[in-house]
Amino acid sequence: MSSKPDYVCLPHLDYLFFLYDGDANDIYFFRTKEECDEFAKSELIPSFAEDGEWSTREVRNVCAGEMTHIVKKTKSIKRPPDSELGVYCEDCEEKKDGCQEDCPDFWIDRNDNDWSGGHDEICDYELVAIDKPQGIERV
Repeated sequence: MSSKPDYVCLPHLDYLFFLYDGDANDIYFFRTKEECDEFAKSELIPSFAEDGEWSTREVRNVCAGEMTHIVKKTKSIKRPPDSELGVYCEDCEEKKDGCQEDCPDFWIDRNDNDWSGGHDEICDYELVAIDKPQGIERV
């Protein structure tokens, strides 16, 4: 390749084409299929040949493709103010404003979300389909 390849190592909606090196457990994301193919041809695949000998087992772990799905944060809930949290007593199974000293307690909101870890947000993550950008044709 004549210039430094344009890739990122984390999924990104602008870089939908990926090249995976299963031997090193590395993944590269490219803007175009052509960039991905060129990097495979000129950089990655030749790296498996040492002294004219192919490292056959390792080179067979290379694969490429186009992302169709990505993980997105869903059902995000921000931590309510401490004044809206109660203490849930594991031993007595009641929500209280206070709890006995020898009782393990957890901070719970009105919807039974546990905030005892001190985190600012609770959420889920889901694998969702990537919407195809308008005007872009993929072959």
